[in-house]
Amino acid sequence: MSLNEHGLTDKEETFCNRYVFDAEDGAKAYRGAGYKAKTANVASVCAHKLLKKPKIERRIQELRKAKERLYSAGPEDAKKMLW
Repeated sequence: MSLNEHGLTDKEETFCNRYVFDAEDGAKAYRGAGYKAKTANVASVCAHKLLKKPKIERRIQELRKAKERLYSAGPEDAKKMLW
């Protein structure tokens, strides 16, 4: 299992991105990241556990700040941030 520069697995990174950019729905982000859960309730509980991990909390805060900068930037600045 390889970790990225934030100490997260690919699934954890995808979970963080989906959580921040897809309406902050933990269960939806959990499933969207490729995790398996038999029910929505199980997905919700597992997402909650992930959200309590310090490295996940830090990454979500970083992504929220990046989202805020991106959304508050003008079109040209946003384009520079994305490319």
